[in-house]
Amino acid sequence: MRRQRTALLACFGVWGIAACSQVPAYTRPAAPLPDRFVENETAARSAAGPEAGFWERFESPELLALMQEALQVNHDLQAAAERVVQAQASLGRAHSELLPTVGASVGGTGTATRQLSGDRLRTAYTDSVQMTASYEVDLFKANRAGQMSAEATLASTEYARQVVALSLQASVASAYLQALAIQDRLKIAESNLAAAEELLRLVEVRLENGAGTALELVQQRTAVLTIRSTLPGLRQSLAETLHGLSILVGRSPVGFTIAGDGLASLQVPGVGAGLPVALLERRPDLKQAEYALIAAHADVGAARAALYPSLTLTASAGADGVLSGGTSLFAQLVGSLTQTLFDSGRRQAQVDLSEAACRELAETYLQAVLTALQEVQDSLVATTTNTETVELLADTAAQARESLRLSRLRYEQGADDLLAVLDSQTSLLSAEDGLVQAELARFLTAVNLFKALGGGGPKAATSPQESL
Repeated sequence: MRRQRTALLACFGVWGIAACSQVPAYTRPAAPLPDRFVENETAARSAAGPEAGFWERFESPELLALMQEALQVNHDLQAAAERVVQAQASLGRAHSELLPTVGASVGGTGTATRQLSGDRLRTAYTDSVQMTASYEVDLFKANRAGQMSAEATLASTEYARQVVALSLQASVASAYLQALAIQDRLKIAESNLAAAEELLRLVEVRLENGAGTALELVQQRTAVLTIRSTLPGLRQSLAETLHGLSILVGRSPVGFTIAGDGLASLQVPGVGAGLPVALLERRPDLKQAEYALIAAHADVGAARAALYPSLTLTASAGADGVLSGGTSLFAQLVGSLTQTLFDSGRRQAQVDLSEAACRELAETYLQAVLTALQEVQDSLVATTTNTETVELLADTAAQARESLRLSRLRYEQGADDLLAVLDSQTSLLSAEDGLVQAELARFLTAVNLFKALGGGGPKAATSPQESL
């Protein structure tokens, strides 16, 4: 009786210890978040982030179609989706560790014997049918910690897929906008080339009539060649940009073109910055980093649980002689409690490794938060400065056009030499080309801000605090 009481008390003691999970409590690392973004007043006043229909607000059906095509067939995104499937399979495997393993076996043997004193052959048969079940009692929640780690890893992998999708959308938009801008720059260069060639013909006529000089002719020819020399580089840039865009949407670069008609056909969508704290839920890369940290917490629990004993229960039942008609039944229940007594510190080293990895991921998460704040803040500042730049360059281009008109008029009237016209030509080409690039920067800043804020809305997921 005393022995049974002692065993019962030991059993209750083991189960009491097992009631405590070895997984450390998770608390989201405290990041230094400001109350609001202040660099762009219009964006900062909005408590909401970018809308789900952000790409539609460019008013470009072609861009929207390319975006949808990329999300359907882009190979990097498809690969990310397959990583999610792998994480789901790993979760299923981890879940199976919490359940018993059941097996069945059927066996039979036959023996033939011949006595030395006779020639009669004696044959004997034996057969058995057996069912077995094995279950590892999760005393210290090691298997449960493995399942928690797999759940968090699955969530992190899904957010990683969303990171790829968001980056893909931004890349498609950027490539499309850059292609339109290069088309605009080509048109500007070709227009300026046509004007320079027209002026060259005027210089040639003046020289023939004795009103011009050979120096003016050489100067204008140089100006024409200078403008013409910019065209091959722009055409190459356009081709390379279109090639990159074709790869993003899963098409061959051979023969790929777009029908867009320049940046002027699009609208620059405004983006509300929302509140800084919302980045923690909106940005998929921050969610990915946080769930990786949660998985590391669970791994610490599994490593700690490995320091303690493990209990395995095995049950078997079956029958002998089913085929021969002499059936006998049997059943057995076995429990084994095992504990490693000496492993040269290997399991403790695994605990130390898991805890260090957890601390590393916490620092990685905090750094990612700071980087996210910087990206939003930089985009907000760029929104303001780019708008100012566009306004200034628009005025500059208008003045350069007027300067070229007046200088050419004075040259035709003989009031000025060709040098003033050449300066005006150069200034106009530079101002118009710079204006297009500034307009492109405005569009790209809107795209970057959309990406920095985490895309078109918060992604649904289990709260990290509920995962542990």
